[in-house]
Amino acid sequence: MNRNIFIIAAVLALILVVGGISGCQKNGAITISRCANLTQTGATYVLTKSIINTTADCMNIMADNITLDCKGNKIDGDYPRAEDGIFIYNKSSNNIRNCIVTGFEYGIYLGHSSDNVITNNIASDNGEGIRIDRSSNNNIITNNKVKNNGWGIFFEYNSNNNIVTNNEVNNNDEQGIFSEYSSGNEIANNTANNNGNYGIHIYKGLNNRITNNVVKSNNKYGIYLLYSENNVVEANNFCTNNDSYDIYDAGANVFSDNYCNQGRKYVSGQATDCDNLCP
Repeated sequence: MNRNIFIIAAVLALILVVGGISGCQKNGAITISRCANLTQTGATYVLTKSIINTTADCMNIMADNITLDCKGNKIDGDYPRAEDGIFIYNKSSNNIRNCIVTGFEYGIYLGHSSDNVITNNIASDNGEGIRIDRSSNNNIITNNKVKNNGWGIFFEYNSNNNIVTNNEVNNNDEQGIFSEYSSGNEIANNTANNNGNYGIHIYKGLNNRITNNVVKSNNKYGIYLLYSENNVVEANNFCTNNDSYDIYDAGANVFSDNYCNQGRKYVSGQATDCDNLCP
C-alpha cells in the first residue's frame, strides 16, 4: 500500500512539472518557471525566472484569491502569435505583482473579473498594456508602469468603480488612459504624458473622478470627454499638450482647480481659460 501511495505522489509531481509548476513550495509559495494554468485557490505562485519569446498565452489565472508574484522576472511574448501575457476571466480577489510583461496583444487582461489588485508591474511593448473589460468592477490598478504600448490602460463595457492610481502611463502610441462605456472609476495621481493621441479619454462615461493627474505633452488633447456627463475633473495639470486644447469637454462635466495653457480649455462650445494657468 505504501508503494502505491508513492507511485501516485510521483505521478502527481510529474504532472505539475510538465505544466510548468515545479510543485516545490518555499515559505508556502508554489514556484513556477514557465507559462502555466494557475488553479489552486488561495495559493501564492512565484515566478523564478524570466519567460522569453513564448508563442502562446502565458499565465492563466483559473481560480479566486491567487497571488502571482513574478519577483521582477519578465513574461515576454512573440506578438501577434501570443495574445495574453496574464489572463484573468470571471475570477476575483487575485493579486498580480512585480511582473514585467512585454510582447503580447494584451499584457494583462481582466474580463468579467472584480476585486483584483494589479500592482508594481511593468507592461510595455504590447498591443494594450492593461485591459479591464466586460463588467470588471472594483479592481485596483496601482503603482504600475505602462509604457510603449499601442494603448496604455483601457477600460471597456461597463467596467465600473475601479481605482487607477499612482501609475505611469507614458509614451503609448494611442491613448494613455481610455475609458469607454464605464462609470464610477477613480483616476488619480497618475502621469499620462507623451502619448500619441489623448492623455486621458472618457467616452460615454458617467460619474468618474479624475483628480491630481499630470497629463502633459500628448500629441492631441490632454483630456477629452465625449458623450460623457457628471464626471469630476479636479486639480489636474494639463499643460503643454500638442493639439488645439489641453482640455476638451463635449459633455456636461464639472471642472475645478485644473492647470492648462491660456485659452486652451474648450467647454460648452467655447474656448476659455482654466482656473490656473500653466507657469
